[in-house]
Amino acid sequence: MWTVIVAVDPNANTSLLEWVRDQGREAVQEVLEVAHASQIPNVLTLRSDQPIALWLSTICPDLPQWAQVIMTLIQHRTAPTRIVLLAEGTPDGVAGPLGSLAATPLATAAAVFTGQTQPDTGELIYDYAAIGDALWGSGAPVVPPVADPSVAVSRAMPGSALAAASAPETPDLASSLPSPSARPAKRRWWGRVKTPSAASGAEALDAAEPRVVRAVLPASRLIVVVGGKGGVGKTTVAASLLRQAAQRYGSAMGIDFDYLKPNLALHFWPIDARMPNIDELFDSIEIARTAIRGRGIDEDTERRMVGEWIERLRPPEPGVFVIPGPTRRLRVSLPPERTPGYVLDWALAQSDPVVIVDTDPALDEAAETALTRAGQDGVIVLVTTPEYDALAEADRVRQQMVQGLGIPDERIVLLVNHRGSPHDAVSLKDIRTVHLPNLELVGNLPWVPKAANAALMHQRAIPWPRKVRWDHILVALTGRQPDRHAHKRRESRARGRQ
Repeated sequence: MWTVIVAVDPNANTSLLEWVRDQGREAVQEVLEVAHASQIPNVLTLRSDQPIALWLSTICPDLPQWAQVIMTLIQHRTAPTRIVLLAEGTPDGVAGPLGSLAATPLATAAAVFTGQTQPDTGELIYDYAAIGDALWGSGAPVVPPVADPSVAVSRAMPGSALAAASAPETPDLASSLPSPSARPAKRRWWGRVKTPSAASGAEALDAAEPRVVRAVLPASRLIVVVGGKGGVGKTTVAASLLRQAAQRYGSAMGIDFDYLKPNLALHFWPIDARMPNIDELFDSIEIARTAIRGRGIDEDTERRMVGEWIERLRPPEPGVFVIPGPTRRLRVSLPPERTPGYVLDWALAQSDPVVIVDTDPALDEAAETALTRAGQDGVIVLVTTPEYDALAEADRVRQQMVQGLGIPDERIVLLVNHRGSPHDAVSLKDIRTVHLPNLELVGNLPWVPKAANAALMHQRAIPWPRKVRWDHILVALTGRQPDRHAHKRRESRARGRQ
């Protein structure tokens, strides 16, 4: 059974979704709508073990910029993949029906269809029977995998230097192709004047309850973990992501910005150990500011103080570097103003492939600093348990981030943690369609008593079962495939930080 991803264009996707459900019901198990090419890598990663048929158009937004990334992920999938490409020209004006996609491996691997334009109506007519056969037919070809599946995959943001380097050259030939607004706006079936019936997004959702995939923009290196309320396992998720990232990429850095409940370090140091105390740094900066209040302490001096204190830290285990929060005590220790920004800047200036930040649900200055940065170039993982009160708090935090900090929903992803008893839990279907419909689900951690007990006891290594696919979660968040030389990099990084 195939999963069909429809990424033709936002105006036609809905009607084409219904056509796929109607015509392919015996061979198609799921139909997904994708409005932008940046969404496709995340879908491919999350469904790496499912047969996928991609139905694309050359006018899909930003497809030329994402073609190389999409093709690399397809070649590294374990399940079969098919590609159907409608050749309708690219909006950048490059000549030819394939436009700037003509020289890409994506176009080479795809079954390409060119429509016939009706001179009187401007409609494009396609042989939909042939398209259906190419998508889910038993004899249609699939994309062959690459010989070496261990090659690392990186995802570049459209417009970044990496995306520009990987995109084919696009000479200025805008006059050779009609503008996007002038291209045919309708497609219809071969030999018919009737187009597939269009339905609104709400009607389509009510009719077949499709899983609408929303844009999850790839993170550069920064992953910020936030929870709606205490007790949802936010810090446990952050610690697990940190340890798993170090194992797969060679190294990872964690920052504890939850100054009210700074527990991240407890997952890496023994509970009775004398852990580094960032209060020392906070006190030093406050004393320096007070001592020279008349003329003020300059920013470079404060940044140097932050860097010198962090550089004295030692990794608690190979490949893992943790900047801890304050030592737990009766009074709450908060950082001096602007200090969290200095800490985050120092961390992002290092060479660790991933930086993971644990934050306070109250969204204080430290949390806002990390969230704002991730809203620009990173990803935010919203952790919740499947209970009604936790979901309500998760939605409250989401609204604070979106409305208060101006962070787009596309930068926020959802991770559901069944850390308590599995009984009386809200179903994933209701979570995704009723409680938090705007967020893409990247992980669903099952109820595992051993893992839950280990987390509560701050055990140094959480015994997650094999069915928890941290590798899939990390690839979805970072766009990086595991590094086959990670163990060597861990050892080298550990020696360098001794």
